[in-house]
Amino acid sequence: MVSENKISHLIAPSHSCLYIVFSILIAQMAYIFVITGGSFKALVIAQGIFIIGTNLIFIFKIHELNFSIYNLSVWFILGIIIFLNIIINIGNYSEINDEYRFAAAHMGAILGAAFVVQWAAENLEIKVLLEVLAWTVAPLIFYAFILGAYILIEKDRFFPLGIHPNWWGELAFGFVVCSLALRKKSIKIIFITFGIFLMYLVQSRGALLAAIMTIVVQYFFNLRPFDKSSITRMIFTCLIIFLITVICFFVGWLMPIIVFLEENILFLKDPLRGLGTGLTNRLEGWIHAKEIFYENPIFGQGIDTLGDVHNGFLRMAAEGGIIFIGVIVILIVSSMIDAWKKRNDIIFSILFGIIAYFFTYPRMLNLNIAGIIFLITLFKWKQSMAFEKSKYDKAKKEDENKIIKNLQ
Repeated sequence: MVSENKISHLIAPSHSCLYIVFSILIAQMAYIFVITGGSFKALVIAQGIFIIGTNLIFIFKIHELNFSIYNLSVWFILGIIIFLNIIINIGNYSEINDEYRFAAAHMGAILGAAFVVQWAAENLEIKVLLEVLAWTVAPLIFYAFILGAYILIEKDRFFPLGIHPNWWGELAFGFVVCSLALRKKSIKIIFITFGIFLMYLVQSRGALLAAIMTIVVQYFFNLRPFDKSSITRMIFTCLIIFLITVICFFVGWLMPIIVFLEENILFLKDPLRGLGTGLTNRLEGWIHAKEIFYENPIFGQGIDTLGDVHNGFLRMAAEGGIIFIGVIVILIVSSMIDAWKKRNDIIFSILFGIIAYFFTYPRMLNLNIAGIIFLITLFKWKQSMAFEKSKYDKAKKEDENKIIKNLQ
């Protein structure tokens, strides 16, 4: 029979203070960057606070923390590949005292963050962590939205507090995917709405599309046919979508919607950022990255040597070669399979959204909220509490049926 004490232990998250500490240490990087007006020196200090602060947890909590051999192995392999890549490509860094040191320091910080994330995967509940992080970042999102609400009328691109719009798009994307973990539906809708509108205000196309994809994937993931009601809901949803599409097509609403998406969301006809500009010269960067990859297919050109390639996959392939990009792709696929098996809808949907985001976002490995969330998805998290509870309920029902059968 299933132990009820065991499931009650799983349902009540342990180390509750760690959720708050971990979330504050992540969020303070965004707050410090905004307060200092986009100072990258201040951001580096904030990143140092994150690394030092999280590692201090080990000093005070090491006797209470568990570790996963799989997650530790993933972290170790990533570290070996990253630093071997930097050493092998040392001749490709133009200024040995600057670029090389920056790449080494940046990747060292990434590995420090990854080490923190891998123990979080074993000791924390993912949905609780993301929920707390959403509440921690929410004031910054609301403040930026209030500052830029007038843009909805003027239709200009919004630069909140003089900081680049794409940075705000990245922050809003991270906020939206964290908000998917909120338990109260009304709060979840409010948070996601503010995040989506902020991405619209700053005209962050990649972040907006990725966030919408994450939301849609999570919705359909939860319609997996575990029971008849889920199948019914899925069929009903598909029929509604089909009917809406047909109605829009026949009443002439479809073309205006497409035109609105092209001109106001994707900005495909924009004279400065549209298709005519090669998506702000992004196409040239993609072609350049592809050429570098063909020249250095095994080890690439060197991590952090291509700053202007707005495609995380192409950039990683060109900088790290097939070895680096291959390991990352394997980890992504492995995490998606693991999330599917464990019914971890949040990890599964975030990975879909991040994959879409990285086709337009320059860095896959970075110390910002989107980067931390990506690291979170690369490691295998323990079974979700909902999944454990469903297994417990099923096993308990089977035990009850056995008792009834024996009595008969």
